[in-house]
Amino acid sequence: MEDVPMELVVDIICRLPAKSILRFRRVSKTWKCLIDCSDFVNLQLKKSIETRTHLRLIIRRNSVLFSVDLDPFDCAVELVHPLMCYGSRIRIWGSCNGILCICNVADDIALWNPSTRKYRILPSLPPERRSDDVFRFSVDAYGFGYDSVHDDFKLLKISQFIRLNPMDIESVVKVFSLRKFCWIPIQSMTYSLRYSSKMGVFVNGALHWVVSHQNLGMGVADLVVAFVLATDKFKEIPLPEFTDTKCEIHVHVLGGYLCLLANYERARLEVWVMKEYGVQESWTKLLTVGSQVDFDGSIKSVKLLSYSKTGREVLLLQNRKRLIWYDLQNQKVRDAEIGGLPHSFEAETLVESLIPIDAYREKPENNLEDKREDFLSEGFKLVL
Repeated sequence: MEDVPMELVVDIICRLPAKSILRFRRVSKTWKCLIDCSDFVNLQLKKSIETRTHLRLIIRRNSVLFSVDLDPFDCAVELVHPLMCYGSRIRIWGSCNGILCICNVADDIALWNPSTRKYRILPSLPPERRSDDVFRFSVDAYGFGYDSVHDDFKLLKISQFIRLNPMDIESVVKVFSLRKFCWIPIQSMTYSLRYSSKMGVFVNGALHWVVSHQNLGMGVADLVVAFVLATDKFKEIPLPEFTDTKCEIHVHVLGGYLCLLANYERARLEVWVMKEYGVQESWTKLLTVGSQVDFDGSIKSVKLLSYSKTGREVLLLQNRKRLIWYDLQNQKVRDAEIGGLPHSFEAETLVESLIPIDAYREKPENNLEDKREDFLSEGFKLVL
C-alpha cells in the first residue's frame, strides 16, 4: 500500500459504503486523519449523490424505523435510533446529506446520522399558544435542510393558528440552527398550508410547501412557496401550466430536482420536473399514470422516492402500502420486492454519509443537555 499514490487511495475509498469506510479508520493514524477530514467527508457525499450509490430507504411504522438498501433491495432491517426509549410514534421531519430529523409525540427532536450512529438532541421548544379564544385550532409543520452558505443544518417550524370567523390565519415561524444550537424567531408567513401534515421538501437550498394565500375559502389557487435557508426568506415558485387545473398538487424531490405531482380525482396523476430551478418554462412532464391500468386501484397518495441507478425507473410509494418501480421508457410498473416490510408504512430516502453531526457546535458549559441525551437514548447507547 505504501507504493499506491494517496490520490488513488482517496478515489477508491470515497466510493465505498460508509460502514466500510468507518472500519478503515483503524488501518492507521494516516487513514483515520484522512477519513475524518472534512474534504474527504464532502467528497464521499458528493460521489454518492452523483452516482446514485449508497442510497437507502428509511421505512417508518409507528415507533419503529427500518433500513433497506436501495437498488438492489435487501430485506428491511430494524434500526436502533436515539429516541427508542419511547414506545410511542416516531415521525420523520426530513432527510438531508445523510442526516435524519426525527421526532416523537413528546416533541423531542433528534438530528441523527444512522451511518455513523452520531446524533444531537435539540433543545426543547414549548408549544405556541394564544390566549385569544377566537383561535379555534392550530397546526404545526416542519422542514429540515442544509444551508450551504453558512455550512449549517436547519429545522423550520411553522405554527398556524386558525380562526373560524372570519376565516383567516396567524403564523409563527421559528428556525433551529445547528451551528448556533438555538431556535430563532423569524418573519411571519403570509400563506396558509394546504397540507399541514406534509414536511417541507428540501431542494436547491430551500424548503418547499404547497400553500394558498391567507384565505381558506374555496376556489383559491394552490401555490408552492419556498423558504430559502441561507436568507430566512419566503418566495413563490412558479407552477407549470396545467391543461386541467382541477387537480390536487403535492411537491416532491427526485434526483435533486423539484417535482410537482398533480393528482386528478385519484384516477390519474402527472409528475412534473423543474429542470432549471425557479424557471417556469423549465417544467417538464416526466410521467402520467392511470389508476386502473397502471396502479390497479385508487391513487389515494403517491410519493416519489428515487431514480434507479440507471435512471430508467422511478421508485414510487402508493397508498403507503406498495412500493413500485415505474419504467419511464416502457411506461409500465412492477412491484419492488422487499422482505420484512410492515403492512402499512411511510418511506424516506437517505444517502449514506460521514457528516459529523455531533461536531457542529462547541459543547455547552453545563451538562444539562448531555444528561437529557443520556436519558432519551439509554437503549441506543446500550446497543453501542
